[in-house]
Amino acid sequence: MKKLALIIMIATIFTACGSGGEKKEEDKTGISDKEMVMSKFANEVPQVTWEYGDVDGKRVPVYQREYNEDGTLFKEGPLENQRRHGAWKSYYRDGTLWSDNNYNHGAIDGKTITYFPNGKKRYEGYFKNASKTGVWKFWNEAGEFEKEVDMDNR
Repeated sequence: MKKLALIIMIATIFTACGSGGEKKEEDKTGISDKEMVMSKFANEVPQVTWEYGDVDGKRVPVYQREYNEDGTLFKEGPLENQRRHGAWKSYYRDGTLWSDNNYNHGAIDGKTITYFPNGKKRYEGYFKNASKTGVWKFWNEAGEFEKEVDMDNR
């Protein structure tokens, strides 16, 4: 009888402390098994994570996510050689899209659009090697066009 009670107790401990409990914790944070937490806030919430992939037979970071201290997603996008490269998105704390930008080997480059919290477009323009270029367009929070500014002639 004592052996049976001991076996049940050991099985209960393994069930309570096994990988199933850890997996539930991973699910709560939103961090997948392909991601690695690169830094955390003081409250242990992930601040930056990298998703890894196979590039030319090597395991390398291919995607980055940055979080707010409350665990909500702040920005995300692809990496190349551990630098931003491609389309990056930033979000308000409620998950609404804040901005949509493009990067070229770490430098903002290409079209950028920023939105008001209500989802209306705030402005759009272009960067070339991290410098504003061309005509930028601006709207008010009601979605009404306000002005254009030629960044090359300022």
